[in-house]
Amino acid sequence: MISEIRARHYKSFGESTIIPLRPITIFIGKNNSGKTAAARLPLLLQAAFASDSRPGRSPIPLSSGSIDFGGSLRELFHKGVTHGHLELGASIKRHYGGHESVDFAIQLLQTLAIRETGILSKWDSSKLERPITWDRKKSSGTSLKYDDDAAKFSGVWPTLSDRRNTIVTALRENFQTAFRPLIHLGSLRRPVQTVYETKEWDLRRDHDGSTAPYLLNDDPDLLHEVSVWYEKYLDGPSLTMGIDADVFRILLGSHGTNLARAGQGLQQVLPVVTLLKGMKSGAVPWGTAAVFEEPELHLHPSVHGDLTDLAIDAVNGNRGNQVIIETHSENLILRLRRRIAEGVFDSSMANIIWFDSRNGQSTAQEIEIRPDGSVDFWPAGIFSEDLQEVLAIQRGKN
Repeated sequence: MISEIRARHYKSFGESTIIPLRPITIFIGKNNSGKTAAARLPLLLQAAFASDSRPGRSPIPLSSGSIDFGGSLRELFHKGVTHGHLELGASIKRHYGGHESVDFAIQLLQTLAIRETGILSKWDSSKLERPITWDRKKSSGTSLKYDDDAAKFSGVWPTLSDRRNTIVTALRENFQTAFRPLIHLGSLRRPVQTVYETKEWDLRRDHDGSTAPYLLNDDPDLLHEVSVWYEKYLDGPSLTMGIDADVFRILLGSHGTNLARAGQGLQQVLPVVTLLKGMKSGAVPWGTAAVFEEPELHLHPSVHGDLTDLAIDAVNGNRGNQVIIETHSENLILRLRRRIAEGVFDSSMANIIWFDSRNGQSTAQEIEIRPDGSVDFWPAGIFSEDLQEVLAIQRGKN
């Protein structure tokens, strides 16, 4: 499980930022507070840990599937500083209880001799005695030298010529294993298509929910679970599959109305419900970390809390499953606090991260949820709009 992500000089995060993650973590904050940048950081780290960058290339990929982290490496750096310094890192919790961490830094260079490029300038881990750092004086252009003469880098991973290489190899395998099953679902999901041609699909490359119909078509039990949820919480008809040769359609009810003709709410929530139900059943491999940007989009507020129950079901009793939600929904958070107070979900398995931005600097602060559902603090003005409107109405009457 991913237990922590870290950043400094990343996007709007100018200072060192630590974001602890639990089986359920909810990101909240106003617009442009850094929530989305933080929600996409696990995906960026996944791409970095999996990459084998060649010399002269960026140490970290600038895209994953349909998600672009920036048009150039500089866009990842705080305020796009020409000779900027970016630090990223993560910690994972192994199934047997051990913790491991990896941190790395990228230096942006631009000279008359070389075009703008990024180099791996520092690498550190809890498993090594000391970090490996770039030696500026010994280096020339893209010929990189480090204070450890044995070190060479492929992407963000060093290759060493002594016994430490065994440690690094094990770290690489463990981090790639922890980040490989990561699923990221953006806030703008692809509308349901009228018809689908059967094909191979990969959830890890899906950021707009377009593979959910294929998952439902391949798993009748999962289709039934999603259909029951639609009937119960959306007051809609059941979902069925219309299959014809090498194509299929998602249909509503006995009359066979195509889901593509239904409202946006019914369409947009389909991948959210499918993935969370799939995480519970095992149709989505156990040990998956799923990041959802605004899963409540296009849904009536009365249903927002029911999405929280889906997330709780996805991680309760399912070893290693993890859900990270970026949201503007107060109801979604209140349902989580309620379930903790009711004893349905353990408070130690959930937290809230509040993002704030002042003068172009984003910060992240953890909000602990106590066993009785209360919180250790609450930021002023967050989700206070209802009260403010009621007070304004009262003043208007007088």
